[in-house]
Amino acid sequence: MELTHYQSLVGAYGLALLLWWLAHRLLPHLWATTEEPYFKTAWKELLGVILAAVAVMSIGVVYSKYGLIPKPKYGSYLTESLNQLLIFSPALGWLLWRKDAWSTAWLPQQFIVQRIFIGLAIALSAIGFFLVLRKGSNDYIQVFTEVYHPKNLAYLVQVLGEDFVIALFFVRFQSLLGKRMAIVIVAALFAAGHIPAFLANGVTWVEMQSLVLDALLSIGILTVLQRSSDIWWFWMVHFAMDMMQFYSVKP
Repeated sequence: MELTHYQSLVGAYGLALLLWWLAHRLLPHLWATTEEPYFKTAWKELLGVILAAVAVMSIGVVYSKYGLIPKPKYGSYLTESLNQLLIFSPALGWLLWRKDAWSTAWLPQQFIVQRIFIGLAIALSAIGFFLVLRKGSNDYIQVFTEVYHPKNLAYLVQVLGEDFVIALFFVRFQSLLGKRMAIVIVAALFAAGHIPAFLANGVTWVEMQSLVLDALLSIGILTVLQRSSDIWWFWMVHFAMDMMQFYSVKP
């Protein structure tokens, strides 16, 4: 049976989560302590994150229609990355203004380089597994060179911004409603976040049913991610898996 892109993605993410669990067992000091931050007024924190997310989406709409920093003749990779930083700046600004700890956005400040490199190793393994599962895929070397080309730097920044916002939401929902409800709500929000893009591209309601599958996949990912309380490693995996839609299958 030939697997679809989504089914292959589920398999690759499954391997990635398993590999993180193994890394956690082998290197427990990297994720020895995970925090469950307490906020005196958690609802205010959540409201602030919601407003920041609305600002992020608004800037994103402006960017998609009119652009932000104009593309120069050379170095467009850098300006596009700066555009992504501008888009997600309200979320970062909120965290800094509130003087919340970086851990409340799942950005631990210890062993950052090690976490990223472990995430990269997991991502490279997940790419290989995806290509095995997805019939008709390009060869590994070709996909590797395409995914990690400088032209995708803006996507790398964008994915970090997305993970950052998800972490902000999760930690504050968890403080208000508990871990299980936070997983379900944030997974649903993540899936619903694709609706505007789907509608803009003329996707049918039947095709939008895939959002249910997105939510279910997100529940599995968030269950593991909240255990690590760390988006540094997952950033690498998320970016690599997102890139599979562009470079995995021969045109």
